[in-house]
Amino acid sequence: KITIPVDALLLEGSCVTEEAALTGESVPQAKVPIELSADEVTTNKFHHATLDMTGNHRSSCIFAGTKMLFSSNELDSAMLMDSSLRATLPPLPCFISSKVSAPPIFLALRTGSYSSRGEILQSLLKTRLNLGAISNRGVEWDSIRLIAVLAVFAFGACAYLLIDSTINARDDSIFKRIVQCTRIAVASVPSDLPASLSASARECASILRDESDAICSVSGSLVESSMVNMVVFDKTGTLTADTQQLISTVHPPSSEKEFFDGVPFETVSKVIFAGGHSLVSMSSKKGSKSDFVGDPLDASALSYSGWNYSPQDKSATPPEKPVKKEYPAKIWQIKSFPFNSDKKMSSAVVLIKKQDGKYRLWAVVKGSSDVMRRQFFQNDDPDQQLRHWYEDKIKTLGKSGYRSIALGTVDITYSKIAKMLFPAGLPDDHDTQDNALQGYIKIARGYAVRLIHRDDIEQTSSLCLNGFACFETPMRAGTRRVIQELKNANFNVCVLTGDEITTSLALAAKAGVTFGNNPYFLKVSPSGSMLEWEINGMKMPFTLDAALKIRQAIERNDGVVVFSGDAVSLLLSDDKNDEISQYVRSVILPEAQVVAGSSPHQKYLFLRWLQNECRKRVLMCGDGVNDIAAMRESFVSVAMLSGFVNEFSYDGGDSIDTGELRRKERLKKWCIGSNRMLSTNLAPSSIEGAGIGNSAVASIARIRVKVINGLNDIDRTTKSNPNLGVLMSIIRSAIGEEISRYKELKKGGSGAANILAEEERLKESIISATHISPNVPRSDTNDITTGEACLASRFTLLRPC
Repeated sequence: KITIPVDALLLEGSCVTEEAALTGESVPQAKVPIELSADEVTTNKFHHATLDMTGNHRSSCIFAGTKMLFSSNELDSAMLMDSSLRATLPPLPCFISSKVSAPPIFLALRTGSYSSRGEILQSLLKTRLNLGAISNRGVEWDSIRLIAVLAVFAFGACAYLLIDSTINARDDSIFKRIVQCTRIAVASVPSDLPASLSASARECASILRDESDAICSVSGSLVESSMVNMVVFDKTGTLTADTQQLISTVHPPSSEKEFFDGVPFETVSKVIFAGGHSLVSMSSKKGSKSDFVGDPLDASALSYSGWNYSPQDKSATPPEKPVKKEYPAKIWQIKSFPFNSDKKMSSAVVLIKKQDGKYRLWAVVKGSSDVMRRQFFQNDDPDQQLRHWYEDKIKTLGKSGYRSIALGTVDITYSKIAKMLFPAGLPDDHDTQDNALQGYIKIARGYAVRLIHRDDIEQTSSLCLNGFACFETPMRAGTRRVIQELKNANFNVCVLTGDEITTSLALAAKAGVTFGNNPYFLKVSPSGSMLEWEINGMKMPFTLDAALKIRQAIERNDGVVVFSGDAVSLLLSDDKNDEISQYVRSVILPEAQVVAGSSPHQKYLFLRWLQNECRKRVLMCGDGVNDIAAMRESFVSVAMLSGFVNEFSYDGGDSIDTGELRRKERLKKWCIGSNRMLSTNLAPSSIEGAGIGNSAVASIARIRVKVINGLNDIDRTTKSNPNLGVLMSIIRSAIGEEISRYKELKKGGSGAANILAEEERLKESIISATHISPNVPRSDTNDITTGEACLASRFTLLRPC
């Protein structure tokens, strides 16, 4: 692993980075060279194009403070950048140059304090310089109100002193009255108010870290988080596991086409899984699939295919010899385009060698079923029967809780792309010895880096539907419990995800976010410029009457309000200022419980609108790159990291709520719940009997211990029994120390604090020793309830009324 020192733009080659320290994303990110789309080139004339490091071009940028796990450069030495430019590059360090023959090339963009890591360090430095400050407008206004109330009383007291009355005539001089009024005015403003607020915030932060595993770097953020009144969750990796498993593939029915280029759809889907991924191997040796890093979806699909993938030459072979000559015997990945969160799809160009020795060139695409619908059925006269099957299958799989990924292929053997990659024709026209074949493939990969854009493959009009890949993403064991606790505390809960609407609704209902079977879904019409409602499968026009009926249903708690990401962005655009849009935007959109099919930018727009227009205090909980824009915009953000794999069981076993187990284990240390009986039994015998407390029993116990210790000391030194005078002296000394303890506690101060702290440590040690003692009976059947949980911490963060 190499720690990246600067923010840079990838110009040539590829790499895989780990960005958990920056974004909270637990999955390594594949980086590809910068490439502008045709629209960007046409609109901006190339030299006016704006680099968006956190948006469209994020997949081509690396950031300071992150770690580089893997890097490579597919271009041959004869096809690298201009020799004059490469001659100016500094030599590589020996530990890198010995491992990488052609390293990737980056353009440094930001260094030092201007880089991503520098921004974090600057914020931490400012935090350290302002440890005592709680910069929150709400707290400042509360302080002003408190001071104003005190000032009113001070003004009344001063008026009472200065103004004589017939009832209360005073003989003191006016000068003394003014001095008294000055003292009252000064005393009315507490000088230690800021220090008290800062000290309490720091103490709360310390308690949260010790007892709840929550780290707070800025004291004022505790006050900020207490104002949260809405929680927005991402779906995949947040409410569900950060691991996914491919359960099955679904293909068009037998009445439709069953073959693509002479290959059955079942085999074609395995070719897509084995060749259409962006996984890299961290080992230089040929290892198992567990050595691969990258998108968990790609890793699960590759494992499901059963094909043997070799990362050295990026080839894959089937587990068994093909039974027919038309079936693929080996494939090579020529160029892959990783998953793009804005386009919601990934693609690749693969070279196919069939069993009969012939070669074919395929383009394989997989992506969101909503986005891929436009690719499969963009012709004027599509296959209506296939389209109906496509729509019905999306809903069926979504209701079952599966995440459906559409699969598509297109034969580009005789296209312009094939001529650019293989100018002299495919390898079947030449010598196909291993060395010659690897040479052809290496040259083709070099041409692909320079000449092929992902839009050339993903925007083709001849894409053939192969079917769906059904992924199961199990819900975290603690999801339903956490959402129920949030709702009990009167928090608004919303799911903001990029997944398909039916799948998102099924997960939201399972997690307890939504209740009811009547979804009111606002989406964009097929034309792309109008909005329309869909209620129980029936489409309704975007009218004010329909919006009023939906509002009445919401008030009756009869239905679920659902928006698509496209509908949200269109509704919040400046073009939608009519009466209907304003009503929906101000009345119905704030009640949305699920926003599905959202891109990262649409998530950002929705979060910004909630906070700026609705005045919501939003906590955004996500899992990394796709949610980072929304998380930065939110009032409070929570990043979910990895480490929950062992919670889930794909074989039907029970999931383990590790968060609940940790909470109960922590609560067992306190005298609540099932430990109440234990603490009651300990009180007279173990607690007071050990000399803890101010009761008569505790005082006698302390005196007895001191007398016994004194007698033991005499026995060790004189080796004889003490006489009566020595015994009385020891007793008088013990009683004197007990009197001194009483006076010290009555006086207060540091001495009293030390006495109480020592007794508290002794009490905790006795309770801990008793808890682990096998002689003390314990009952674990009486679980700790939610109401009792608040007693376990000295600080509880509650939403203000």
